[in-house]
Amino acid sequence: GAAFLENCLSCSFCCGIIIVNILHLLDIQAQTIVLALVSIIGWGYMLFFVMAFQLTGPFVFMISEMLFHDVLRFCIIYMVFLAGFSQAFFVLFNNNGFGGFL
Repeated sequence: GAAFLENCLSCSFCCGIIIVNILHLLDIQAQTIVLALVSIIGWGYMLFFVMAFQLTGPFVFMISEMLFHDVLRFCIIYMVFLAGFSQAFFVLFNNNGFGGFL
């Protein structure tokens, strides 16, 4: 349950920071992308500990419920419509360019 989530967040955050430092030493520009992803994981790790406080716990629970239920459902429905419209535009503009739209 909660210990598994905390262990996963902790391990991924620590490994991500180590990877960012290695990329920085090798002067690879991908370090900013990795650091952005690691910072999101770090905020999730921080929210795990903030959930224990009475003032912030309900807010963290409410945000997590919205993300994993409402937003996930919206993204699934959005992807269905996006796939339909992208297929329609692919068929419409296949070899004709903008002339196929007219």
